[in-house]
Amino acid sequence: MNRRQVIGLVVGLLGVALVVGVQSVSSLGQFLGALAILGAAACGALSSFIVKLQYRDKGVPPSTTSLFSLAVGTALTLPVALVTADREVPGARAVIAVIVLGLVCTALTFMLYYSLIAQVGEERAALGNYLTPIFALVYGVVLLGERITLPAIVGLALIIGGAEITLRGDRAKRAGGKAKAHEYRAHPPSH
Repeated sequence: MNRRQVIGLVVGLLGVALVVGVQSVSSLGQFLGALAILGAAACGALSSFIVKLQYRDKGVPPSTTSLFSLAVGTALTLPVALVTADREVPGARAVIAVIVLGLVCTALTFMLYYSLIAQVGEERAALGNYLTPIFALVYGVVLLGERITLPAIVGLALIIGGAEITLRGDRAKRAGGKAKAHEYRAHPPSH
């Protein structure tokens, strides 16, 4: 990541913080919840770069990358889930909902995401992570009757601004790489 891309990431995360509502946090539990959401957003944004370094450049298919990512995520969250789980057995509808969410909304989405990384590159694929809080805000308004606040609107603007800064950083990085390649072809090193 170049400096411009890091700045874009930070601006986008500030926007996520405003959309999440960290400005109205009034308890330790709310603070930890908001911190967890920000951590998830940061991890999502950085994950595409890790995928590029560890998998894409080595030719690992998206299905294998998805399986590995989901297995690691499961292993990391399982202890917390076991400690905080209700002692009551969930009903059939709840189990079916979890299965559908896991297979369709997570596994299929990961496969599409890693395919996108392979097709357009990690910088552009990472921009998809900026859309998550926007959709969450819209769903909250439409499905839960939540209100859109001024900080949330400012947060959305920061998210879009962060995505634009990141895109410009990607273009600058690509242009710099092309210039170096052109310079190399024009003046190859002598041996």
